[in-house]
Amino acid sequence: MKTNLKKESFGARITSDTKNIINKSGLTSTQAVGIIESDLNGGCTRSTEFLQNQRRVLIEDLIEIEKIRDDLREHCAELKNMMDLLREEINEDEKELGLQ
Repeated sequence: MKTNLKKESFGARITSDTKNIINKSGLTSTQAVGIIESDLNGGCTRSTEFLQNQRRVLIEDLIEIEKIRDDLREHCAELKNMMDLLREEINEDEKELGLQ
């Protein structure tokens, strides 16, 4: 009878852990169960692979974000130059019309 109680409470802990992992990290239940099973079997291979994959994806995303930021800087500089040219043209037009 004690063995059955221990198994039930152990199962409840796994379910609670799974829910915590899913809630905190956005993992699917399949991913969370896979990581917990791997850890329970004495290895962290799956979780390590998952984390390495997540790290790779994050690095790729950061590289893409940097490219986008560089593009935005270039576009902003171009817009600033265009605004400066427009201001000069407006000033010249105002001078010609005697508005300054």
